[in-house]
Amino acid sequence: MLIPNGVCGGGSRFLGKTPNLSVKRGVVANISGNTQVLSTTIDSIVPTQKVLFFHLDVEGAELSVLESASRLLREGRLTHLVWEFAPHRWDKMRDATRNLVSSLMSDFMCLDVRDVQIPITGFPRKNSNIIKDWALFYDSLEEKRTITDIWCYLKI
Repeated sequence: MLIPNGVCGGGSRFLGKTPNLSVKRGVVANISGNTQVLSTTIDSIVPTQKVLFFHLDVEGAELSVLESASRLLREGRLTHLVWEFAPHRWDKMRDATRNLVSSLMSDFMCLDVRDVQIPITGFPRKNSNIIKDWALFYDSLEEKRTITDIWCYLKI
């Protein structure tokens, strides 16, 4: 897979020996092009197994990773998912990513972890902070350029 250089900390760290780079808040400046890295899909790593918990934070590539787990998600073999949600990173394909997020999360009850009260009681069904409208939630975070973690449970 090709990772664009200089887009975020994750993409730029795939580079080999690159001396004297200017790094500010995870963004490497002045690096053009892409870097090819070996990759695989989540579905090929866990073709039939159930997954109790999956934490996903891949510097803006979360939707690609979730798409690579489409069979795992569709078959209901993933029970708990925590993932970094940063819609402003996907603004070049805004409408497509809004629809993709809604589709991928359709079998889950999800919460923005900023709204989770500790200790957690009655989670998730009795929590009033369940994300009910992914389009509105997406738009609100995109507008604020906010990054948060989303905590999801498979609907039973």
